[in-house]
Amino acid sequence: MVPFVAITRTLSYEHPPPTDDRFSMIKRIIRKILRWLAGLPVIGRYVRMAAALYRIAAAAERNGQLNGELQRAASVAATPDADRDNLVASVPVALRKLRRDVDKLQAQIADLERRQG
Repeated sequence: MVPFVAITRTLSYEHPPPTDDRFSMIKRIIRKILRWLAGLPVIGRYVRMAAALYRIAAAAERNGQLNGELQRAASVAATPDADRDNLVASVPVALRKLRRDVDKLQAQIADLERRQG
């Protein structure tokens, strides 16, 4: 059997999965081809090395993104005093406003009770 025919027979789908988009289907096909190539005697070793290099590069990229996120989180954690000062300044104002609203509601309730009773 010709290798190309063997590949196309193993990769053919009667019905694609219903929730997959075309990009993930293409990725799945590429992975299948690479697995098949990795099993070949001569080029399999090189395919496996290329796949390992790809995984290492992807992991390094993810690690770099993670390091950036950690640095941003550390810079935010290093400046809690500004947030604390804002909180100290805004809480009394918010409490006074809430107290005024509660007093207004109590006055309205008392007025309604007087009218009904």
